Amino acid sequence: METGMPTNVSAQTDKAFEANGLGVSLSEAVETTQEDAGRESQSERWVEENRKAFAEYDEVVEGNGVFSEGRRLF
Repeated sequence: METGMPTNVSAQTDKAFEANGLGVSLSEAVETTQEDAGRESQSERWVEENRKAFAEYDEVVEGNGVFSEGRRLF
């Protein structure tokens, strides 16, 4: 995948000028936001894909307790 490819992005002009005046790079802000959104989306997808396994594990713990329960020193 190519990085640094020019792309058009819509932004509120006054906010873009304000950010620029504060030394904020709009390109870096967009990249960071895009990366954060991607990670969040992957995390949400992983939780959804594993929801059944979580429920099954919860049933096992309810019926049997957790590993080494009663033997832990903490």
